[in-house]
Amino acid sequence: MGFAWRKIRRSPQTYILLVGAGLGYLCFILWLSPRLIVLAIGGAITLVMLVAWLWQFRQTSTVEVEANLLESQIFLKQLELLSRKVGKHSGTTWKKALQWARETQEFAAIIASREPTLT
Repeated sequence: MGFAWRKIRRSPQTYILLVGAGLGYLCFILWLSPRLIVLAIGGAITLVMLVAWLWQFRQTSTVEVEANLLESQIFLKQLELLSRKVGKHSGTTWKKALQWARETQEFAAIIASREPTLT
């Protein structure tokens, strides 16, 4: 959850959404006059909009994080899942392939860190 909050704060869309929601709520109140029903309905609309956006943002962020094989922990997790499918009796060929995949992932991460346009 902490990762999502840091990423949300760094996103420029967050500030555009907050300013837009605030201005929309203010215009709603000014247009219909500040009565209790207007405040409640406008606040509910704004709150639902913010919660829906945060929920969508978090799901998108989670998919991006889980799909980034340049992150060593994610890559190793995926290799572990593949190892379970292959089984324990796969022999030395699978062990060599795992080692080669780990080394290749490390080099790919280094290359991507030097040239961000490749990711």
